[in-house]
Amino acid sequence: MDQKNYTEVFIDGAVYTLGGAEDERYLQKVAAYLNDKIAQVKQVAGFSRLSADYQTLLVELNLADDYFKEQEKASLFAEQKAVLEKDAYSLKHELITTQMKLEKLQEELERIQGELRKLQDAGPSKALLQESELQPISQDSVSDDESVTEPQAEPRLESRSETRSEQQLELQIESEKAVPAPDTESPESNRGRSRNRRTRNTGR
Repeated sequence: MDQKNYTEVFIDGAVYTLGGAEDERYLQKVAAYLNDKIAQVKQVAGFSRLSADYQTLLVELNLADDYFKEQEKASLFAEQKAVLEKDAYSLKHELITTQMKLEKLQEELERIQGELRKLQDAGPSKALLQESELQPISQDSVSDDESVTEPQAEPRLESRSETRSEQQLELQIESEKAVPAPDTESPESNRGRSRNRRTRNTGR
């Protein structure tokens, strides 16, 4: 069982001993509130003409009125608290979601920055490699290559032309062989020979 605390308080001009589980400071605060309420009720018109019982009842009614008003305020505060807690939960959820998205974006940013660094580091080396590959290819080497390759192309053309000319010569020779030699004698001599042959045949 909890130990009670006892203290003397002054209420409406009289001294009373209050006891409770609360500390002395709290009990004095309750007594001060009751004194303030009695003082407010005494200021009501006609309060002094009421009997002691009605005066006590009026004080009790005012205390009950304060109690229910404070209870309504407490209920309203509780509803507002529930709404605020719900909003706070939604905001907390949105905050967690935003933090997760932010972490993903940071990871993606770090990945892109890493790739960019790799490209930047690899860029000069690639450029040097290309320059090293292009250095042996100079104008002198190109001129030398052309001087070497051009004479090789000319004999090929000459050989082809020579083979074509030889083929043409062979065709001409073969065509000359196939065509009989023209008769150099005149047509009149041919006619005389044919007549002589006819007379010989008739004499026989």
